[in-house]
Amino acid sequence: VQQHERAKQSFIRALQINPNYTEACYGMASACARLGQTDEAAKYRKIFTDMKARDFQTLPDERDYVLHQSLLMKSRHRTAKVRTNAGIMYYERGQRQTAETHWLRAAELDPANTGCREELMTLYQQNARDREALRICNQLRQLVPKNAQYHMCAATLLTRMKRIEDALHAVKRAIALEPKNASFRRIHAQIQARQ
Repeated sequence: VQQHERAKQSFIRALQINPNYTEACYGMASACARLGQTDEAAKYRKIFTDMKARDFQTLPDERDYVLHQSLLMKSRHRTAKVRTNAGIMYYERGQRQTAETHWLRAAELDPANTGCREELMTLYQQNARDREALRICNQLRQLVPKNAQYHMCAATLLTRMKRIEDALHAVKRAIALEPKNASFRRIHAQIQARQ
């Protein structure tokens, strides 16, 4: 009896915290029935039946929404990969503008896609579009902050733009990530000499 009373008190507390907690309502009905409190058990059984009907109406919609969002995200990731690969194909055929369009669209579709951003950064660097290259490089640095190469690319671009202090800061971050990399230290010295 004490066990059922303790269970009832737990269910009461649960329903005070969340009045829409269907399982707690069922537990309440069961505990009351075991304690011989038939009127109270009937009351909670009725509430439980109403809650169950409500859950049946609403939960499938919520599940469908979650499933829809999951499928949408997968579709966007796949489409971004296809766009990235299409961009590479067009680039190899000398159609740089079309390649850029595909890579920009891939970046829109998948905010975490590094492949299309790497391609864009390379394209912009090759065409002396340093500001655009730096914008993409900074996106990559945010996406993968522990990639030392991205920090080095930023340092190169910043040096070209004569932003020496910012370039040195980027190189220092790369060195912190790969302290044994001799070429990073050499580049650091070269940039420092420009001050």
